[in-house]
Amino acid sequence: MPEQNILRNILDSAQQCDKNCAFVFDLDSTLICVRGRTQAILRSAPDYPPLRQICAGQVDLFRAIEVYPTDYGLKHILLRKGIQLSHSCYYDLSGYWSHCFFSNEFLKYDELYKGVSSYLSQLDKTCADIIYLTGRSQKSMGEGTYKQINEWGLPLKKKEFLIMKPNNFTEDAVYKRDCLKKLSEQYEKIWFFENEPTTINFIDQNLPKVKLVFVDSVHSGRQTLRKEFLSIGTDYSI
Repeated sequence: MPEQNILRNILDSAQQCDKNCAFVFDLDSTLICVRGRTQAILRSAPDYPPLRQICAGQVDLFRAIEVYPTDYGLKHILLRKGIQLSHSCYYDLSGYWSHCFFSNEFLKYDELYKGVSSYLSQLDKTCADIIYLTGRSQKSMGEGTYKQINEWGLPLKKKEFLIMKPNNFTEDAVYKRDCLKKLSEQYEKIWFFENEPTTINFIDQNLPKVKLVFVDSVHSGRQTLRKEFLSIGTDYSI
């Protein structure tokens, strides 16, 4: 089924819902393209003194680096660019990227995927609730995430409809399973949009009543989908 037809059918389902329906969305690489965030972090690396000391001239390779929407994490970018770093440089650069990526500071470089704002606005006109369930940490990314949602004008009827991790230690799939289980006690029908096959598979195994929508953007590559799910790309235009 063409992706836009899937999105239309989901919207039709929302329009037929009563107040016991919820549409739950992951954020990064589901609604939000994080290419700009990673690119800005890597371009800032040459100006971080500890990296200059450890990596010497190698870190200058990142001053004008281009990151693609299809890149997942630092390792994928290095492989695509054919950049080989010393072990110590890679270790420290990876730590710098991770610290910056999971912080408020660089969220300003994120962009919504095409059509997201309009699609969520149409969903918001129905009786269904829109909930964001993200692996982002409340402590390190809460302020910036609320700011993003407000600046983009995304629907957020209640503050508790943005569900964030209390810390970075719980594995994403387990955390989202537990949250969706609690939501299942409140809602008769739940749709969950997610880009990571590992999470999709785990939710399907543990919460078969949740309707899953795979967003085919980028992911870790740790797993492939265990069966066929509803699948869309990153264009939410209908």
